Amino acid sequence: MSHPDADWAAVGDRLTQVLALLADGAAVEVTAVGIERPAKLPGLWRRLLGQQFVDVAPWVRLERVEDHLVARCVSDHREIGFPLSPEEKVALSRLGWHAPGEADGPALLRGVPDDVPTGPYLPAADVARAVALGVGTLREVFSADPARVRIS
Repeated sequence: MSHPDADWAAVGDRLTQVLALLADGAAVEVTAVGIERPAKLPGLWRRLLGQQFVDVAPWVRLERVEDHLVARCVSDHREIGFPLSPEEKVALSRLGWHAPGEADGPALLRGVPDDVPTGPYLPAADVARAVALGVGTLREVFSADPARVRIS
């Protein structure tokens, strides 16, 4: 039987490798499969067809924009997420996730680095921050099983 910390370390190692090779404008999504929650579908046509809910898994998306990563996370906005508990909202805030601005879309946001890059894409310390953010969100907030985390 594997040890959970070792399994999470393996997820972190895989994500580190993917982030190191991410091209400008490309993105990677880290999804916790198996703990989907029902979310209301937006749109009148879907409701008229009787489709009111769809299962949504917790996710973190990391997109390279020049020398930065723009991190986005599932939120309780009805177009992309599911209801979050008050405890989950506090935990997400503690990890540095914040509400988006009007032009940013509905996902929670965080930049890596938060300010000016210290070097060309992406210094090792910033990769470690991004990996900790992605892995920590799924592990600490959503109690995901590392064996069921998908990186795509």
